[in-house]
Amino acid sequence: MKDFAATVVAAAKNQLEQTQPFIWLVSVEVPTDPPTRYRLTSYPEAIQRGQTSAGVPLTFSPFPLAFGDFRTSGKGDLPPLTLNVANVTLEVAGVLQEYGGLVGQPVTLRLVHIQGLEDPNAQAGWAGRITGCTVDDTVASFSIGAPNLQKAPYPRNRFIANHCQVRYGSAECGYIIPAAPGESIGTGFSTCPRTLSACGVRGLDELARGLTQLHPLRFGAYPGIQLGTVN
Repeated sequence: MKDFAATVVAAAKNQLEQTQPFIWLVSVEVPTDPPTRYRLTSYPEAIQRGQTSAGVPLTFSPFPLAFGDFRTSGKGDLPPLTLNVANVTLEVAGVLQEYGGLVGQPVTLRLVHIQGLEDPNAQAGWAGRITGCTVDDTVASFSIGAPNLQKAPYPRNRFIANHCQVRYGSAECGYIIPAAPGESIGTGFSTCPRTLSACGVRGLDELARGLTQLHPLRFGAYPGIQLGTVN
């Protein structure tokens, strides 16, 4: 068990009545491009704890949160638990719909004392991934735990010869879509049919616009795969 003897938690946990609360801090990654993080707290006011590599404080926004029971297995593992987020806004509902309920995304839970926000050791923390999500008119319920490898799809990716599987314009693709594409070499393209020839055309466009030519080297398919034959 973690030793909190040198932190504010040591005194707070022994008080008969809490004059200052323990609060939850939740951080979940959203697979946007680039990835972003939602930071939520059970406290009724915004909380700052930690900072970015640039020294900018991390802010946790108040949100109605409720947790299921925390239980450990005989090995000390944390079985899946439930996190309920109430009053789902249209923005959050849209993110859940676009990114499959955030299933598979990393999430971190921290329980801290309001007087120990500046002490990184004064916390109890859990890290896992979202393994399931259900949403109704008022509540989004997330199951958090370690993913079940027996339920993971295998193989995870399909190997296709002539159709690129990379999302157009993403970081993996690398193609920079201009603000006002003219749909020609030198003016940029808003869409891509995801064929090898089209990928080559995007490479010519990159050269014409003075950009680093990344295509067709980043073509996300496998032209060398031979098609099966029927005897």
